Amino acid sequence: MLFLAIPFRKAIAQLAPHSGWALKQIRELPVKGFGILAINEMLAFSIPPLLVYLVRLTSDPLGWQKWSEVSNTGSAMLLLFLFMWIFFDLLRISRVRRMMKAVEKRDISKLRKVADAGIGLRRWLNKFSGKDQKTDEENSKSLKETSKSVAKSSLAVWGARVFAVRKLSPQGLLSGLAIGAAVEVAKAGAGKITDKVDKKMQEEFDKIARVNTLTLLKLLLRDLSMGILPLFILAYLPVLF
Repeated sequence: MLFLAIPFRKAIAQLAPHSGWALKQIRELPVKGFGILAINEMLAFSIPPLLVYLVRLTSDPLGWQKWSEVSNTGSAMLLLFLFMWIFFDLLRISRVRRMMKAVEKRDISKLRKVADAGIGLRRWLNKFSGKDQKTDEENSKSLKETSKSVAKSSLAVWGARVFAVRKLSPQGLLSGLAIGAAVEVAKAGAGKITDKVDKKMQEEFDKIARVNTLTLLKLLLRDLSMGILPLFILAYLPVLF
């Protein structure tokens, strides 16, 4: 706690003002799995101490009850395992400290501006392509209906232009068709862009989640061993020595 208190405090001070913003943006992005990842993090953090506490409740007393009962060999072994435990625990603490230091050095306000710009662009593309007003079924059919939309929009634009100038000409017809086609193709393109971006975000998140799950599993096993092995040592050293 002494080694981690200050880095944790600084990291929390850095992140806390932006927590509401981060949750809002996560809810808006179409990436699945954030909740599961958060649960994994909480389990990896909470299970080891709870398990050790349960073992102590059900199995106490463990080991020697008085120092006078401890042999010289037993004392040496206890000291050896104590230093080993401190060494590995310091390795774990140093890793967490590095993570907290990295968070502390981040310019969160700058990252927010970059993220807001990207998410704002995505939101605008969705509105422009009309995806926000479409159902999932309509979105799946949008590519097939693009040619029909081009024709309808082209005729509508052409009709408006003809009505405005009160005359019909080949130039007016061609320019009206071109404008309508450009608008509809741009809309379809905007929808495709957001689809590709969303798919890429999901793929990258899945990669991170797989790596993070393996890392969490290793950390969970390590934390369990750090909590359980000392109890086994305390229980079996008196039997062996």
